[in-house]
Amino acid sequence: MSIGRMILGRFGSSLIAFIGVSIVIFGIARILPGDPARIALGPSASDEQVAALRAERHLDASIPEQYLRYVVDVLHGDFGQSLYTNRPVLQDIVDFLPRTLELAIFAAIAMILIGLPLGILGAHFRRRWPDHATRIIALLAVSTPGFVWAILLQFIFAFQLGWFPLEGSLTRGVEAPETVTGLVTFDAMIAGNWTAFFDGLHHLVLPAVALAMSGLGQTARLTRSSMGDTYRSPFIEMARAFGFSSRRIATRFAFKPSLTPILTVLGLDFAALLGNAFLIELIFSWPGISRYGVQVILRNDLDAIVGTVLVISGAFLLINLIVDLVVVAINPKLRAELAKGA
Repeated sequence: MSIGRMILGRFGSSLIAFIGVSIVIFGIARILPGDPARIALGPSASDEQVAALRAERHLDASIPEQYLRYVVDVLHGDFGQSLYTNRPVLQDIVDFLPRTLELAIFAAIAMILIGLPLGILGAHFRRRWPDHATRIIALLAVSTPGFVWAILLQFIFAFQLGWFPLEGSLTRGVEAPETVTGLVTFDAMIAGNWTAFFDGLHHLVLPAVALAMSGLGQTARLTRSSMGDTYRSPFIEMARAFGFSSRRIATRFAFKPSLTPILTVLGLDFAALLGNAFLIELIFSWPGISRYGVQVILRNDLDAIVGTVLVISGAFLLINLIVDLVVVAINPKLRAELAKGA
Protein backbone atom coordinates (compact mmCIF):
# COMPACT_ATOMS: atom_id res chain seq x y z
CA MET A 1 0.00 0.00 0.00
CA SER A 2 1.39 3.40 -1.00
CA ILE A 3 1.27 6.44 1.25
CA GLY A 4 -1.33 8.02 -1.05
CA ARG A 5 -3.62 5.00 -0.78
CA MET A 6 -3.12 4.94 2.98
CA ILE A 7 -4.19 8.59 3.20
CA LEU A 8 -7.26 7.96 1.04
CA GLY A 9 -8.16 4.90 3.11
CA ARG A 10 -7.88 6.76 6.40
CA PHE A 11 -9.82 9.71 5.00
CA GLY A 12 -12.57 7.40 3.74
CA SER A 13 -12.89 5.60 7.08
CA SER A 14 -12.97 8.96 8.90
CA LEU A 15 -15.72 10.19 6.58
CA ILE A 16 -17.79 7.04 7.18
CA ALA A 17 -17.33 7.44 10.94
CA PHE A 18 -18.37 11.09 10.71
CA ILE A 19 -21.56 10.20 8.81
CA GLY A 20 -22.31 7.51 11.40
CA VAL A 21 -21.86 9.99 14.25
CA SER A 22 -24.16 12.48 12.52
CA ILE A 23 -26.92 9.87 12.18
CA VAL A 24 -26.61 8.69 15.77
CA ILE A 25 -26.48 12.14 17.39
CA PHE A 26 -29.29 13.46 15.17
CA GLY A 27 -31.52 10.53 16.16
CA ILE A 28 -30.68 10.88 19.87
CA ALA A 29 -31.32 14.63 19.81
CA ARG A 30 -34.74 14.08 18.23
CA ILE A 31 -35.91 11.50 20.77
CA LEU A 32 -34.84 13.44 23.89
CA PRO A 33 -37.79 14.10 26.22
CA GLY A 34 -39.35 17.54 26.06
CA ASP A 35 -40.71 19.71 23.28
CA PRO A 36 -37.92 22.01 22.01
CA ALA A 37 -40.48 24.43 20.57
CA ARG A 38 -42.27 24.72 23.92
CA ILE A 39 -38.92 25.11 25.74
CA ALA A 40 -37.85 27.85 23.32
CA LEU A 41 -41.09 29.85 23.57
CA GLY A 42 -41.67 29.34 27.28
CA PRO A 43 -44.67 28.12 29.26
CA SER A 44 -46.74 31.23 28.48
CA ALA A 45 -46.76 30.61 24.71
CA SER A 46 -50.00 29.45 23.15
CA ASP A 47 -50.41 26.07 21.47
CA GLU A 48 -50.77 27.86 18.12
CA GLN A 49 -47.40 29.59 18.57
CA VAL A 50 -45.74 26.32 19.51
CA ALA A 51 -47.28 24.56 16.51
CA ALA A 52 -46.11 27.39 14.21
CA LEU A 53 -42.53 27.11 15.48
CA ARG A 54 -42.60 23.33 15.09
CA ALA A 55 -43.75 23.72 11.51
CA GLU A 56 -41.13 26.41 10.83
CA ARG A 57 -38.34 24.16 12.13
CA HIS A 58 -39.83 21.04 10.47
CA LEU A 59 -40.10 19.36 13.87
CA ASP A 60 -43.45 17.85 12.87
CA ALA A 61 -41.82 15.83 10.04
CA SER A 62 -40.48 12.28 10.40
CA ILE A 63 -36.92 11.88 11.74
CA PRO A 64 -35.48 10.57 8.41
CA GLU A 65 -37.03 13.56 6.59
CA GLN A 66 -35.66 15.94 9.21
CA TYR A 67 -32.19 14.38 8.85
CA LEU A 68 -32.19 14.71 5.05
CA ARG A 69 -33.28 18.35 5.33
CA TYR A 70 -30.53 18.94 7.89
CA VAL A 71 -27.84 17.37 5.66
CA VAL A 72 -28.90 19.52 2.70
CA ASP A 73 -28.81 22.64 4.88
CA VAL A 74 -25.37 21.76 6.31
CA LEU A 75 -23.97 21.27 2.80
CA HIS A 76 -25.13 24.84 2.12
CA GLY A 77 -23.43 26.11 5.29
CA ASP A 78 -26.61 26.30 7.37
CA PHE A 79 -26.41 24.47 10.73
CA GLY A 80 -29.78 25.78 11.82
CA GLN A 81 -30.86 28.36 14.37
CA SER A 82 -30.04 28.07 18.06
CA LEU A 83 -33.06 28.35 20.33
CA TYR A 84 -30.67 29.17 23.22
CA THR A 85 -28.86 32.18 21.72
CA ASN A 86 -31.36 32.95 18.93
CA ARG A 87 -28.42 33.11 16.50
CA PRO A 88 -27.27 30.83 13.68
CA VAL A 89 -25.55 27.76 15.15
CA LEU A 90 -22.62 28.24 12.78
CA GLN A 91 -22.03 31.72 14.19
CA ASP A 92 -22.08 30.32 17.74
CA ILE A 93 -19.55 27.66 16.73
CA VAL A 94 -17.30 30.26 15.11
CA ASP A 95 -17.42 32.36 18.28
CA PHE A 96 -16.98 29.59 20.87
CA LEU A 97 -14.82 26.93 19.20
CA PRO A 98 -11.59 29.00 19.03
CA ARG A 99 -11.70 29.57 22.82
CA THR A 100 -11.83 25.82 23.47
CA LEU A 101 -9.08 25.27 20.90
CA GLU A 102 -6.95 27.83 22.72
CA LEU A 103 -7.53 26.06 26.02
CA ALA A 104 -6.76 22.66 24.45
CA ILE A 105 -3.55 23.96 22.81
CA PHE A 106 -2.15 25.23 26.10
CA ALA A 107 -3.28 22.03 27.87
CA ALA A 108 -1.40 20.01 25.22
CA ILE A 109 1.68 22.17 25.77
CA ALA A 110 1.44 21.41 29.50
CA MET A 111 1.15 17.68 28.74
CA ILE A 112 4.29 17.80 26.61
CA LEU A 113 6.38 20.05 28.86
CA ILE A 114 5.52 18.15 32.05
CA GLY A 115 4.46 14.64 30.98
CA LEU A 116 7.37 13.85 28.66
CA PRO A 117 10.15 14.89 31.11
CA LEU A 118 8.44 12.91 33.90
CA GLY A 119 8.30 9.81 31.69
CA ILE A 120 11.94 10.21 30.55
CA LEU A 121 13.03 10.67 34.18
CA GLY A 122 11.15 7.55 35.26
CA ALA A 123 12.61 5.45 32.43
CA HIS A 124 16.15 6.69 33.06
CA PHE A 125 16.01 5.99 36.82
CA ARG A 126 13.93 2.81 36.50
CA ARG A 127 13.12 1.16 39.85
CA ARG A 128 14.82 3.97 41.79
CA TRP A 129 13.22 6.75 43.83
CA PRO A 130 12.76 9.23 40.92
CA ASP A 131 10.92 6.47 39.03
CA HIS A 132 8.67 5.73 42.03
CA ALA A 133 7.93 9.45 42.47
CA THR A 134 6.99 9.93 38.80
CA ARG A 135 4.77 6.84 38.87
CA ILE A 136 2.88 8.17 41.91
CA ILE A 137 2.46 11.59 40.26
CA ALA A 138 1.26 10.00 37.01
CA LEU A 139 -1.17 7.71 38.85
CA LEU A 140 -2.65 10.63 40.79
CA ALA A 141 -2.98 12.68 37.60
CA VAL A 142 -4.75 9.89 35.71
CA SER A 143 -7.03 8.66 38.50
CA THR A 144 -8.26 12.05 39.75
CA PRO A 145 -11.07 13.61 37.64
CA GLY A 146 -10.29 16.87 35.89
CA PHE A 147 -12.99 18.82 37.73
CA VAL A 148 -11.38 17.87 41.06
CA TRP A 149 -8.05 19.25 39.86
CA ALA A 150 -9.88 22.37 38.67
CA ILE A 151 -11.45 22.98 42.08
CA LEU A 152 -8.19 22.24 43.94
CA LEU A 153 -6.14 24.53 41.71
CA GLN A 154 -8.78 27.22 41.90
CA PHE A 155 -8.96 26.99 45.70
CA ILE A 156 -5.19 26.94 46.32
CA PHE A 157 -3.73 29.20 43.64
CA ALA A 158 -6.63 31.57 43.02
CA PHE A 159 -8.61 31.80 46.25
CA GLN A 160 -5.94 31.19 48.92
CA LEU A 161 -2.74 32.50 47.30
CA GLY A 162 -4.31 34.90 44.82
CA TRP A 163 -1.69 34.11 42.15
CA PHE A 164 -4.19 33.52 39.35
CA PRO A 165 -7.71 34.76 38.53
CA LEU A 166 -10.69 32.66 39.56
CA GLU A 167 -12.59 32.74 36.27
CA GLY A 168 -12.98 34.31 32.85
CA SER A 169 -10.53 34.78 30.02
CA LEU A 170 -9.62 38.46 30.42
CA THR A 171 -9.63 40.83 33.37
CA ARG A 172 -12.40 43.40 33.30
CA GLY A 173 -11.02 46.63 31.90
CA VAL A 174 -8.37 44.96 29.72
CA GLU A 175 -9.08 45.77 26.08
CA ALA A 176 -9.66 42.63 24.04
CA PRO A 177 -7.65 42.41 20.79
CA GLU A 178 -9.34 42.57 17.42
CA THR A 179 -10.62 39.14 16.45
CA VAL A 180 -8.51 37.44 13.78
CA THR A 181 -8.27 33.80 14.83
CA GLY A 182 -10.64 33.93 17.82
CA LEU A 183 -7.81 32.83 20.13
CA VAL A 184 -7.25 35.76 22.48
CA THR A 185 -3.54 35.20 23.13
CA PHE A 186 -2.78 34.66 19.43
CA ASP A 187 -4.84 37.69 18.39
CA ALA A 188 -3.10 39.78 21.06
CA MET A 189 0.30 38.75 19.67
CA ILE A 190 -0.79 39.62 16.14
CA ALA A 191 -2.02 43.04 17.31
CA GLY A 192 1.01 43.64 19.54
CA ASN A 193 -1.33 44.04 22.51
CA TRP A 194 0.99 42.58 25.12
CA THR A 195 -1.21 43.62 28.03
CA ALA A 196 -4.03 41.46 26.70
CA PHE A 197 -1.58 38.67 25.81
CA PHE A 198 -0.10 38.31 29.29
CA ASP A 199 -3.48 38.80 30.95
CA GLY A 200 -5.01 36.09 28.73
CA LEU A 201 -2.05 33.82 29.45
CA HIS A 202 -2.54 34.48 33.17
CA HIS A 203 -6.17 33.37 32.90
CA LEU A 204 -5.22 30.26 30.89
CA VAL A 205 -2.78 28.68 33.33
CA LEU A 206 -5.15 27.09 35.86
CA PRO A 207 -7.83 25.76 33.44
CA ALA A 208 -5.17 24.49 31.01
CA VAL A 209 -3.29 22.62 33.74
CA ALA A 210 -6.53 21.18 35.16
CA LEU A 211 -7.59 20.01 31.70
CA ALA A 212 -4.12 18.55 31.00
CA MET A 213 -3.73 16.49 34.17
CA SER A 214 -5.22 13.21 32.94
CA GLY A 215 -3.37 13.34 29.61
CA LEU A 216 -0.22 14.47 31.40
CA GLY A 217 -0.23 11.37 33.61
CA GLN A 218 -1.00 9.10 30.67
CA THR A 219 1.85 10.66 28.64
CA ALA A 220 4.28 10.19 31.53
CA ARG A 221 3.31 6.54 32.01
CA LEU A 222 3.45 5.71 28.30
CA THR A 223 6.79 7.50 27.86
CA ARG A 224 8.27 5.60 30.80
CA SER A 225 6.94 2.25 29.51
CA SER A 226 7.98 2.81 25.89
CA MET A 227 11.45 4.10 26.76
CA GLY A 228 11.89 1.30 29.30
CA ASP A 229 11.42 -1.23 26.50
CA THR A 230 13.84 0.69 24.30
CA TYR A 231 16.50 0.74 27.04
CA ARG A 232 16.57 -3.07 26.86
CA SER A 233 17.40 -3.00 23.13
CA PRO A 234 20.86 -4.13 21.93
CA PHE A 235 21.69 -0.76 20.33
CA ILE A 236 21.37 0.94 23.73
CA GLU A 237 23.93 -1.48 25.15
CA MET A 238 26.16 -0.71 22.19
CA ALA A 239 25.80 3.03 22.82
CA ARG A 240 26.82 2.50 26.44
CA ALA A 241 29.79 0.43 25.31
CA PHE A 242 30.91 3.27 23.04
CA GLY A 243 30.93 5.57 26.04
CA PHE A 244 28.00 7.86 25.23
CA SER A 245 26.73 9.85 28.20
CA SER A 246 23.51 8.80 29.95
CA ARG A 247 21.87 12.06 28.93
CA ARG A 248 22.68 11.56 25.26
CA ILE A 249 21.52 7.95 25.34
CA ALA A 250 18.20 9.05 26.91
CA THR A 251 17.48 11.99 24.60
CA ARG A 252 19.00 10.79 21.33
CA PHE A 253 18.94 6.98 21.25
CA ALA A 254 16.13 5.94 23.61
CA PHE A 255 13.56 8.72 23.18
CA LYS A 256 13.26 8.91 19.39
CA PRO A 257 12.44 5.21 18.78
CA SER A 258 9.83 5.47 21.55
CA LEU A 259 8.16 8.49 19.98
CA THR A 260 5.63 6.72 17.72
CA PRO A 261 3.22 5.43 20.43
CA ILE A 262 3.74 8.62 22.46
CA LEU A 263 2.76 10.84 19.52
CA THR A 264 -0.30 8.69 18.80
CA VAL A 265 -1.57 9.00 22.37
CA LEU A 266 -0.74 12.72 22.54
CA GLY A 267 -2.74 13.34 19.37
CA LEU A 268 -5.74 11.38 20.62
CA ASP A 269 -5.53 13.10 24.01
CA PHE A 270 -5.46 16.51 22.33
CA ALA A 271 -8.55 15.65 20.30
CA ALA A 272 -10.30 14.34 23.42
CA LEU A 273 -9.57 17.62 25.24
CA LEU A 274 -12.14 19.39 23.04
CA GLY A 275 -14.94 17.19 24.36
CA ASN A 276 -13.62 16.77 27.91
CA ALA A 277 -13.35 20.49 28.59
CA PHE A 278 -16.99 21.11 29.51
CA LEU A 279 -16.61 20.82 33.31
CA ILE A 280 -13.39 22.83 33.28
CA GLU A 281 -15.08 25.55 31.23
CA LEU A 282 -18.06 25.59 33.58
CA ILE A 283 -15.87 25.86 36.71
CA PHE A 284 -13.69 28.63 35.28
CA SER A 285 -16.53 30.35 33.34
CA TRP A 286 -14.53 29.86 30.15
CA PRO A 287 -16.50 30.90 27.03
CA GLY A 288 -15.82 27.77 24.96
CA ILE A 289 -17.72 25.34 22.75
CA SER A 290 -17.90 22.63 25.44
CA ARG A 291 -19.63 24.97 27.90
CA TYR A 292 -21.94 26.08 25.11
CA GLY A 293 -22.69 22.41 24.38
CA VAL A 294 -23.78 21.79 27.97
CA GLN A 295 -26.09 24.83 27.90
CA VAL A 296 -27.81 23.77 24.66
CA ILE A 297 -28.24 20.18 25.92
CA LEU A 298 -29.97 21.47 29.07
CA ARG A 299 -32.33 23.52 26.87
CA ASN A 300 -32.94 20.70 24.36
CA ASP A 301 -31.68 22.97 21.58
CA LEU A 302 -31.67 20.37 18.79
CA ASP A 303 -29.75 22.12 16.01
CA ALA A 304 -27.14 23.44 18.42
CA ILE A 305 -26.66 19.99 20.01
CA VAL A 306 -26.10 18.31 16.67
CA GLY A 307 -23.85 21.08 15.36
CA THR A 308 -21.68 21.09 18.49
CA VAL A 309 -21.22 17.31 18.52
CA LEU A 310 -20.49 17.22 14.79
CA VAL A 311 -17.79 19.90 15.11
CA ILE A 312 -16.09 18.18 18.05
CA SER A 313 -16.33 14.77 16.32
CA GLY A 314 -14.97 16.21 13.09
CA ALA A 315 -12.05 17.80 14.96
CA PHE A 316 -11.31 14.47 16.68
CA LEU A 317 -11.28 12.56 13.37
CA LEU A 318 -9.19 15.23 11.64
CA ILE A 319 -6.58 15.30 14.40
CA ASN A 320 -6.48 11.49 14.39
CA LEU A 321 -5.78 11.56 10.63
CA ILE A 322 -3.04 14.17 11.06
CA VAL A 323 -1.41 12.09 13.81
CA ASP A 324 -1.35 9.04 11.52
CA LEU A 325 0.40 11.08 8.83
CA VAL A 326 2.93 12.50 11.30
CA VAL A 327 3.71 9.01 12.62
CA VAL A 328 4.36 7.78 9.09
CA ALA A 329 6.53 10.84 8.38
CA ILE A 330 8.81 10.28 11.40
CA ASN A 331 8.91 6.48 11.26
CA PRO A 332 11.18 5.24 8.42
CA LYS A 333 10.16 1.62 9.08
CA LEU A 334 6.49 2.40 8.38
CA ARG A 335 7.42 4.38 5.26
CA ALA A 336 9.50 1.45 3.99
CA GLU A 337 6.65 -1.00 4.60
CA LEU A 338 4.19 1.27 2.77
CA ALA A 339 6.62 1.74 -0.13
CA LYS A 340 7.22 -2.02 -0.29
CA GLY A 341 3.51 -2.69 -0.48
CA ALA A 342 2.92 -0.09 -3.23
